[in-house]
Amino acid sequence: MKLGLSGQQSQIFMSNLNQWLKKLNVNDVYIGAGSRNASLVKHFNGLNQHYFWDERSLSFQALGHSKLGRNPVVICLTSGTAVSEVFSAVIEAQYSNIPLIILSADRPLRLRDSRAAQSINQNNIFSPFIETSYDGVIDEFDGINIRLDFPIHINFQIDDRVSDFGVLSSNESLKFVAIFSEGSGKFTEELRYIDKLGIPSYVESTSNLNLKGIKNSIRLEKDLLELVESKEVNSVIKFGNTPITKLWRDLDRFHGEIHAFSYKNKFTGLEACKYVDNLDFLKIQNINTANSWEKLESLLKEFPHSEPSLFQKIYKEIDVNSIAFVGNSMPIRYWEMIWDGKIETYASRGVNGIDGQIATAIGMARATKQKVVCIVGDITFLYDFNSHFIEVPKNLEIIVVNNNGGQIFKRIKNCDHMILSHSFDIENLVRKLNFEYIKVINPNNSETEKFWSRWNA
Repeated sequence: MKLGLSGQQSQIFMSNLNQWLKKLNVNDVYIGAGSRNASLVKHFNGLNQHYFWDERSLSFQALGHSKLGRNPVVICLTSGTAVSEVFSAVIEAQYSNIPLIILSADRPLRLRDSRAAQSINQNNIFSPFIETSYDGVIDEFDGINIRLDFPIHINFQIDDRVSDFGVLSSNESLKFVAIFSEGSGKFTEELRYIDKLGIPSYVESTSNLNLKGIKNSIRLEKDLLELVESKEVNSVIKFGNTPITKLWRDLDRFHGEIHAFSYKNKFTGLEACKYVDNLDFLKIQNINTANSWEKLESLLKEFPHSEPSLFQKIYKEIDVNSIAFVGNSMPIRYWEMIWDGKIETYASRGVNGIDGQIATAIGMARATKQKVVCIVGDITFLYDFNSHFIEVPKNLEIIVVNNNGGQIFKRIKNCDHMILSHSFDIENLVRKLNFEYIKVINPNNSETEKFWSRWNA
């Protein structure tokens, strides 16, 4: 979205969000923890920054600040459901004439409506309760031609693509790896067929597919990524919804290096991904895949109090007739690391948000007589804390892995502020409130760091 600035204006205002905010007498920015909006933090130099994990609470904090302080206040959000969480505060701001500026980070336009991870259509999401909106990239934002009618919604499309190799040759021999994700449980015959062709398959826990008899299964994401990086394969075909594995995001970031196909699902989560409704084009192949399982087992024993080791312990203690509901962020990734196909698994992977996880598990437990075990991190637990003050089904168990903050941001290494370390004694809190269905596990963060250092070496 270009706003027709003169050359001189462009020089002054290009990427200068900070200057625009200061001209509006903005002093305070309320920032929701997230990865995509971390790149915007550098534009808030000189402004008071307030961080929190619950976007709904955060937005009302900003509303109250602006109500009394009278100056415009910014709410900065990551992409996905984080944006929808502030809807109520936006409505209140509109009806009460409170000067709020909602600044949301978004995926690039090419991924809109593709169901890419943490990607929804955020353009005009607050209509009709917003007075002024902008949807575009930060380098084209100037602020001059933006009407100053509050509340204002600025939606920045942030692109992390690092290369674009164009379209691969159609004459190239296709060497495949298959990914089975959530929604692929009906493709049992396809999994068996692919295995007979010698095509390696990476089966995610939320597929709930039976792996018995599958010879070419890739157990670990590390081996999947190495298979692609080593050029042993040049094509990926997915069955089901947008995969959990970071490989699918990498296919967008490194566009054009790998052919991508989506079987009987038009929502690809990618800009360039060919829809197919049959597998006739697949051929027999013989590809050697790495197996890092021995390395994993060795590190799990060496660091018994690390997060991965504790997740393995949790997994082994869950009855195979139970249902697991695994929270987003790090829990689902650890679960993927140790899942062996024996426990029925669910997660909220539509947009990957951490909001409403406890409530979702409660609803699941009400819908079944089976035991439901919900495994979440401490931030996810605190985010949905009010859900515990209702009658919780007796067949629900909640396991909270308390690593004192959003430690996933240490893995991403883009903004330490987003970790939101805390000193809450969650175990003592649970005990005092007599929440007998909740178990708190406290991993050793130092051991976790050592595990990841050795695992990624």
